[in-house]
Amino acid sequence: MMYRELTLVLLLVGLVSSQTYPQELDAEVIIIGAGMAGVSAAKRLDELDIKNVIILEGSSRVGGWLTSAEFAGVRVSLGPNWIQGIDPASPELHPLYRLAQECLQGGIRGVYMNYDSLTSFNSQGQQNEQELRWDDYDNALAAVRNLQSECVSLRQALNESGWTPTNAADNWVEWFNADFCFGEAPNDVSILSTMGKSYTSFAAPESEGEDYYITDTNGYETIIECLANEVVANGQGQLVLNAFVTTIDWSNDDCVCMSVNVSGTINQYCSRYAISTVSTGVLQSESIQFNPELPEWKKEAIQKFVLTRYIHIFMEFSEVFWNTTEIIRYIANERGYYPVFFNLNLIYPENPKILMAVVTGEEVDRIHSQTETETIAEIEQILSKIYPNSNTTVVDWIIPNWIANPLFRGTFTYLPTDFKSKDFKLLAAPVGNLHFSGEATSANFSGFVHGAYFSGIDTAELIASQITSKAMFAQAGFIITVLGMICAIYMH
Repeated sequence: MMYRELTLVLLLVGLVSSQTYPQELDAEVIIIGAGMAGVSAAKRLDELDIKNVIILEGSSRVGGWLTSAEFAGVRVSLGPNWIQGIDPASPELHPLYRLAQECLQGGIRGVYMNYDSLTSFNSQGQQNEQELRWDDYDNALAAVRNLQSECVSLRQALNESGWTPTNAADNWVEWFNADFCFGEAPNDVSILSTMGKSYTSFAAPESEGEDYYITDTNGYETIIECLANEVVANGQGQLVLNAFVTTIDWSNDDCVCMSVNVSGTINQYCSRYAISTVSTGVLQSESIQFNPELPEWKKEAIQKFVLTRYIHIFMEFSEVFWNTTEIIRYIANERGYYPVFFNLNLIYPENPKILMAVVTGEEVDRIHSQTETETIAEIEQILSKIYPNSNTTVVDWIIPNWIANPLFRGTFTYLPTDFKSKDFKLLAAPVGNLHFSGEATSANFSGFVHGAYFSGIDTAELIASQITSKAMFAQAGFIITVLGMICAIYMH
């Protein structure tokens, strides 16, 4: 190659490599959503010395699905209640427990659940301590986890492994082990959901870990609030509340811009990179418009992830009339009909007069289709049948509706029967400089708060690596440009 031609090549490569970015950027990174994934991403970016970060949160608070309310003299968690998989002998092994210890003075208050502390009643309201087929279900589940299959329903896998419910008691065992854990019935849940459960414990190998029910007076979300305060306190991070993102433009290779409704006013924000932590339910609702449209592979991945129908119903009474066990088990003829009541009077140190019912799947749809007073009347009827000589009138209640909430459109992720392992990577994969994060993208911890926590960290580290790579490429471009100039001078 002639010197003059070599010089031209060097100059062109140098110009491409040292391209400049748009100057009018609001931040290096914009994060959509101030839940666990968004805030953990912001914290990790801060640790990696990427300081110019903006978090846009559609609601008036930090925490996402982790939220709580004052009720009957205590604070109850309306979203997640538990930190799952803690080894009481070594709780610091769990990242969320350790995070609470580091971030909050005295950690976060809670109680280890004892699922053996229960009282059982049948559909006639009679106390029923019949032996349930726990071992049969556990043996079948162990066989299911060895199948290593995809696109198979949990129902089919359980049947093939020797478990088929034949009565109301079997249905309750199955509900507690499947629906209560995964949020939906075995007919709709992929066998892959059970594989994830084996990775939720941060305990020693010989322990499966325990569930730590949060009773903290500041709520479960106080962990996220603490992280957010650390990011904002250094003056390099900004949190904007009541900021609902309506459009995201990722057409530019060098930035991502978005239209944001901030308390009724439309603002434009641009950043080098962006992270969407909104739920797959929100993405499926198309309340956020993308320019250009997301590619088909990304849209298909988004549709693969389904949010569970899962609610906690809190009820306050004028007196405590129920048993002194942690759990009241109701084995109804109808599968999933108010199957469990948690005795919060026993769990909270303040001894509130509260029961918490857990309802999942189709029953949630049915409950939301009727009035709250009708739902409470159904529960009162059950309790009056179980405790006929007591005042079972509910004096106050909370029935959250996460499906109707435009910022959530459901609760946590479950994996449907057509789900494949590769879908995790497809959902998390960026388009341009727009990244995606959240518990749904966590292959090992999908559906869990610690899944959201780790996903935020992973996304932050990916962006940091891209920033480093571009900086090195730009530096190389500068050197090539200088060499090209030297060659030009030499040629003359």
